[in-house]
Amino acid sequence: MFKKRRAFTLVELLVAVAIIGILATLAVVALQQARSRARDSKRVADIKQIQTALELFFNEYNRYPSSNEWSSNVIGTSTNNIYMHSIPEAPKTIDGDCEMGDYIYSLVDDGLSYQINFCIGRQVSDLPAGNLCASPGGINYCGIQDEEIGETITYILNFDAQGGTVNPLFKEVVYNQAIGELPIPTREYYVFLEWNTQADGSGDTYESNTIYINENNSIIYAIWEFVCEGAIPFEGLNYNLVEALDGKCWLDRNLGASAVGSVGWMYQWGRLKDGHQLYNSNTTTILSSSTNPGNSNFIINTSHPRNWLNYRDNTLWQGVHGGNNPCPPDFRVPTIFEWQNFVSAENISNNSNAYNSSLKLPSYKERYSSGSYRITSFDEANYWSSSPVSSYPDYSYYLRITHEEVYTTGYTFRATGFTVRCIRN
Repeated sequence: MFKKRRAFTLVELLVAVAIIGILATLAVVALQQARSRARDSKRVADIKQIQTALELFFNEYNRYPSSNEWSSNVIGTSTNNIYMHSIPEAPKTIDGDCEMGDYIYSLVDDGLSYQINFCIGRQVSDLPAGNLCASPGGINYCGIQDEEIGETITYILNFDAQGGTVNPLFKEVVYNQAIGELPIPTREYYVFLEWNTQADGSGDTYESNTIYINENNSIIYAIWEFVCEGAIPFEGLNYNLVEALDGKCWLDRNLGASAVGSVGWMYQWGRLKDGHQLYNSNTTTILSSSTNPGNSNFIINTSHPRNWLNYRDNTLWQGVHGGNNPCPPDFRVPTIFEWQNFVSAENISNNSNAYNSSLKLPSYKERYSSGSYRITSFDEANYWSSSPVSSYPDYSYYLRITHEEVYTTGYTFRATGFTVRCIRN
C-alpha cells in the first residue's frame, strides 16, 4: 500500500515566504548600497579627472578657467588644446545625508586657484562622507552640511571674485539666519557693486542681513563696474584712460605715443608689436608664413592683395583674446562700427576737430605697403579698425580723417602702416 505524503502546513508556508521576503529585502538593500558606493566612487573619479584637466590648462595659460569657460562644459579653448571635451555630470541620485548633487566650480585668487564643491554619501578610500572641496592642493572635507548641533544647520558659502581678489574664499553660514558680514573684494580699475547668486548679476543680491535659506552649499559672485579713470602702464609707457562722448573707455593716446597728441607707432594690420611698427624700421620683401614673423622688418608687398602674410587670416585682432592683439589687457582694437559711433558722438568732420576731440587724434603721413611714407603736403588721421571687409576678405576697414572730411567706410591693404588706438572691451 502507498503511504500518503504529508503536505506543508500553512504555518510552514508562511515561514518560508517570510524567509524569502527577508532574503529579497536584504538583496535589494545590498544592491542599493552597491549602487550608492558606485555613484560615490564615480564622483571622486570625476573630480580627480577634472583636476588633472585643470592642471593641464593651468600649465598652458598660467591660470585656471573662468566661471564662463567652465559653463561651456569644456576645459580648454576653442582655438587651442582641449584638455577635457566634456566635463562629467554628477550622478542625479543624491546619496547619504547630502543635500547637493552637482559639482560646483568657483575661481579664486584671481585665477590662480579654484574650488570644486561636491558631496559623497559614504566614505571613499580616505575621503570621509559629507561635503568635500577639491582644489589644486587635493580633496578635503570642507564644512558641515545638514549636521545638527542642537537645532543649528550650517553650510559653506563660497565667494567667486570674478577676476578680483577676495579673502576669505568662503565662510560658514547658518541655515535660516542672517549670513553676517561679507568680505569686500578688490580689483584694479573696477568698483565692486554687490555679491550676486549669478555671475552676470541677474540673480539675487546677498548682503549681511540676507537670510540664508538655501539647503546646500552655494557660491555668490562679485559684480563689478569698470571705472574709466587712472593710468595703465604698458610696455614702458603710461596710458591714461579717457571716457569719450560715445560712452566708451579709450586710451588717451595712440600705441607707442610718448605724449597725448603725438603719433606713435604704425602697425601693419593684424601684426604684433615686434619692431616693424617703429618709424623707419627696416623693410623686407619676404612675406611671412606665420602670424609671428619673427623679425622687426616692415614687410613690403606691392602685389595684390598686399598683405604681409602669404595667406589670409581674419582671426587676427578680433577682441581682447584675438590673435596678435597689440593692446593692454582688457583693451582691444576698435571695430569700424565703434569708430563710426565715436565720430558721430563727437561730431567730427575734419582732422582739426578730430585733434580737439576727447581722444586728441593726431594727423600724420601713413606708411604705404611699399614701405615709403606719404609725401603730400597735408596730413591725415588714419586709424586701423579690427574689422575685416566681408565682401573683400583680404582688406580691412580703417578710419580716415582729412582736412576736409571723414571716411568711416574705407578699407585698404593689410600691409599698410596705420596707427592704433585701443578701446576697453
